Amino acid sequence: RPVSMDAAMQCLPPRLEEAEAISAGSVLYGVEADSGESLGSERDEVWLLLLQGTRVAVLKIANSAESTHTLDMEAQAAQLAVRLDPELPVAQPRSAAGGGFRAAWIARDGASHWVRCYDLLPGMHHQPDAGPLGDAILLAWGATSARLARTLRGLHTPAAARRLLWDVQHANLLRPLLKHVRDPLVQSLCLEALDVFETRVLPRLPHMRHQVVHGDLNLGNVLLQDGRVSGILDFGDMTYTALVCDIGVMIANLANAHVKGGVEEMMRMARVLLDGYTQIVALEVEELDLLGDIWLTRCATELVLSNWRVDTGLEAPERSAPDMHRFAQQLNFLLALGTDARAAGLGSGKGASGETYELVQRRDASIGPGSEPLSYGDRPIHVTHGEGTWLFDKSGRRYLDMYNNVPCIGHSHPRVVRAMFAQASKININMRYLHAGAISLAERLIRTTQIVPGGGGGAWGEATQS
Repeated sequence: RPVSMDAAMQCLPPRLEEAEAISAGSVLYGVEADSGESLGSERDEVWLLLLQGTRVAVLKIANSAESTHTLDMEAQAAQLAVRLDPELPVAQPRSAAGGGFRAAWIARDGASHWVRCYDLLPGMHHQPDAGPLGDAILLAWGATSARLARTLRGLHTPAAARRLLWDVQHANLLRPLLKHVRDPLVQSLCLEALDVFETRVLPRLPHMRHQVVHGDLNLGNVLLQDGRVSGILDFGDMTYTALVCDIGVMIANLANAHVKGGVEEMMRMARVLLDGYTQIVALEVEELDLLGDIWLTRCATELVLSNWRVDTGLEAPERSAPDMHRFAQQLNFLLALGTDARAAGLGSGKGASGETYELVQRRDASIGPGSEPLSYGDRPIHVTHGEGTWLFDKSGRRYLDMYNNVPCIGHSHPRVVRAMFAQASKININMRYLHAGAISLAERLIRTTQIVPGGGGGAWGEATQS
């Protein structure tokens, strides 16, 4: 059956000659240039304009099928980001000579295209062949991504409600395109990933946080300089989707620079990236639980859509071939891990890591006799999470918990979790320092228990310690 998708995905990008690009920059934006370098793009054509060898501007010629609402949304997002977070290095659109941030240009072949011009930012792209990204850059990348997402929370525009198949939330529409993946092994990996998406991710996505996102903060859309993120480019994949989908896209692309190190290096990279992200925006447990599956779905999306584009003549094979090999490697590694290990590797509290017997052996080897012996030693309970008064084991069986300090509030109490997070986000110190929060808590305990300091030291001590 036909696949419903954004019209711009089905059209060839514009093809302007160098002289045309220089002329368009001059006429429409007043940019003086004597040469240009085509940077290529999936749907648009991008030109770097130069004057006597010095870079002066970036010109983007839009696909003829691209909606003007989409183009205006991109400009609006770039401006909003720097207005709310002035330190974000987001490339800004220039005003056209006739006003606005886009201007029409009639190409030599008679086709009409919208042209936009962007300021230059310093830095270079990191190429996957250059090897892994350093941890400092990963932390900065994650934090920058979160800052950008935070600025886009308040952006509300109908243009973001688009069916862009690069958006992971639409992965269930990719099955008819699987036939374009000619390698049988890669096709089977993609099929397995889509099965995971439809059974595990798709039913839960509506419950995740949604907003407008950049959608493609990849190696080609970020500039680096002096160990920092110096440029954020190309809002062309903006869409309204689950926030966790935006994060999965970022992880999948950056993992291409780490995949040679194997699955452990990939997962380590992702955790460092998430450390940077969660310094700015906290992730919910359910988001972390799905993130590994969204990551592998994005790898399958890359493989299916790139093969489809090559097969239909929309893209030259050499443009995507190197990344296709890397995404196939990632997909193979992630599927072999399994759902629980993917979730556990990314910090989900619900992810089970290993079988019960294996975990006992690992516990003995890593913790040793320094810990108390396991309860129910002959049949230890392999817990994965708790809710209210219930504990849940690896098989999903629940146990009424009358022991683990939860008779009053239960496990995972939302108010307690929020309070712990809020306090840990500020400071975690002992009682030898003066802190208003501890004193307020003590005063509330007195009102609740009617125990006065000095009037019942043992009971008071127990109350304050608990």
